[in-house]
Amino acid sequence: MFQRSFQPLFFGSFVMAFVVAFVVASVAACCLGASPVAAQSAADASRDASARALFQDGVQLAEQSQWEGAEDRFRRALALHSSPVIAYNLANALSERGKLIEASELLLKLQHDEKLDPGLMQTVSTLQSELAPRIGRLTVNVHGAVSGDTVKLDDVAMLDAQLGVALPADPGTHRLSLERAGKSLDTQSVEVAVGGSAEVTLQPLVAPTPSQVAAASPVASAAQSDATASGAHADSRPVTKTWWFWTGVGVVGVAAVVLVAVLAGGSSSGSSGGTQAAYQGNFNPSSLQVEVR
Repeated sequence: MFQRSFQPLFFGSFVMAFVVAFVVASVAACCLGASPVAAQSAADASRDASARALFQDGVQLAEQSQWEGAEDRFRRALALHSSPVIAYNLANALSERGKLIEASELLLKLQHDEKLDPGLMQTVSTLQSELAPRIGRLTVNVHGAVSGDTVKLDDVAMLDAQLGVALPADPGTHRLSLERAGKSLDTQSVEVAVGGSAEVTLQPLVAPTPSQVAAASPVASAAQSDATASGAHADSRPVTKTWWFWTGVGVVGVAAVVLVAVLAGGSSSGSSGGTQAAYQGNFNPSSLQVEVR
């Protein structure tokens, strides 16, 4: 974080302005008695006194580098009494807390004040020149949004005109969300470096198809892995240890046995025919003569 010594500006001028206002209010109260104007002046004096006390508390906290407390006191004091001195010190506390954009905007308003004291103007311009190079840029893109969707940056709704373009952003981590009817459709975090730039795209999450769900299921994945492993294991075994090899061997063996049996039967029949007695004779119609040998 950028460090520098804190020096409250024009505190004496602020006190002097408060004293003048108090004197004017007192004189008005004496002249007008208990009129509504006098009551209003008394109320203004009370607010000025509160603003002065809060301003002093803020200065003390800033000198102790308690910037969160200093920011709170200066913010309260500025709400009670509009003062360029308080505004500058609030911007200084904001810059120390990394809220560069808000600090820069406060300083810019002071720079546009034509009545601002020249000395304070120079101090304001110096701080502004220190903050400018530290402010980052952030581009927020949205895809798939419909009418009524809300984009939030650090829980603050963004306008359509702020989307899709690089805009100033405080350095640090930012949270973005796309919401529809109060439900978050997409949430992302993005880191913006000091003086750097970042880009993020928000889009509604698409529900997976049944097949995608099944593919991503642990049970399905385990079954697929087991099947693959079994197939790989089976393929890695020797051929002589597979069931189909021995089935083929058995079929071939049975076929060989049947073939041998058939051939053996035919040979046996031929041998038996050769040993039988031959019948010889003539085939005259009157008689049949048969000679047996």
